[in-house]
Order: sequence, then C-alpha cells, then structure tokens
Amino acid sequence: MLKRPDATAVIALLRRFSENGGRVLSTRRLRLYHMFDRESAAPESPLFPGDTVIIDLDDSLDATGELRRRVIADERAMPVFSTNFYGRHFAVWKIAPPGTPRPALPFMIRGGEEKFSTLGSPLAQDDSAFEARLARAPDGAGILLIRVRKKVEYDVAPDLKMLQSGKAVHLRLRFGDGVYPAWRAMPGEVYCVALPGAFPESIRLRLLRRD
Repeated sequence: MLKRPDATAVIALLRRFSENGGRVLSTRRLRLYHMFDRESAAPESPLFPGDTVIIDLDDSLDATGELRRRVIADERAMPVFSTNFYGRHFAVWKIAPPGTPRPALPFMIRGGEEKFSTLGSPLAQDDSAFEARLARAPDGAGILLIRVRKKVEYDVAPDLKMLQSGKAVHLRLRFGDGVYPAWRAMPGEVYCVALPGAFPESIRLRLLRRD
C-alpha cells in the first residue's frame, strides 16, 4: 500500500482562513473539509465581500484554472496565503469591499534586461518567453529568479531537479506562488523565490505549462 503524506496540518491551516464567518468557495477536494461547519458555495457563484476562496491548483477533479482566472480578475480579491505541500499548491484569497487596495507582492519585482543579467548565473530552460537565473542570498541559500520576456497566455510551474549537499532533490513550484500566474505578469516582471536547503551544487530547470 502506498504511503501518502499526512496533510492534517495543511488542511487545518487552510481552514483557519475561514474561521471568522463568510462563505467558502473552493475546489472539489477541499470543499469536503468545509461543507459541514462552514457556509460554502459553488465555484461558479458570484463573489461577495467576506468570501474566502481556497484553491488547490493541482486538483485533478476540478477545472481550477477557470475559478482562479475569475478570482484574479476581481479587483476585490486579496491574496492572503499560498503554500506548497509535496508538489501540491494551495492558494487563498479574501474578497474585500470595493476600493480596497491590493497589497504588493514581495516575490514579484521589476527588472530590466541589463540589470537582470548581473544577478547570479544564467539557468537554461526551454521557454523563450522567459529567462532564468540562480543567485546566492546573503545567508548562502539559492534564489531562483524568472523574468518574463514576453506576454504569455498560460501559467508555468517551475520544475527543478537539484543536487543539494550531495542529495538529489526534486522541487515543483508555481510562478508567482500561485496567486500571480505567468499569464498575469507583464514583460520585465521577475518572480523571485528562495530555494529550501543548501545552495544547489547542480540544478536543472524546466518551465511546465499550466492553465
């Protein structure tokens, strides 16, 4: 029998975002954890202030892309949390009253081509709409930087195979931590993410297309 990771702590963390009332809109698997003690609504329901939207970006039972596009297009949707659990990506938004300013995303910066070329070392990958580099943080950890070269209509999942402290490590991320997908980004924007573990001795990067 295959041993599955225990997701109890992650589910409990996601549920905390809907503790203060309001409806929960979520993808199908996550809906099971909210339907008995939270007011829930179908993903296609209109969004209202106070709603919490929780999306499993890798839920094969649901068309997550359509719900995420609708949420991100809504100026009232405030990204409040995202996490990666064994390659599954979860993102949470709160629907705020109209006119509420969206917070800045610390993992997204702007960088011209010349400035970007001075950061760390180039990383090869096969999508010409992007360019990537690996830099070293002051604490010695690795920082992955992915810059948008031209506008795209799809999202990407950075897939990394690394050697860290002599051990093979496989890590799959989502551009913009899942709350700011590649199709939302404009040319010149850079996604920055600190890599867990030691600075990679070697690294192979692929950008997998996603909805």
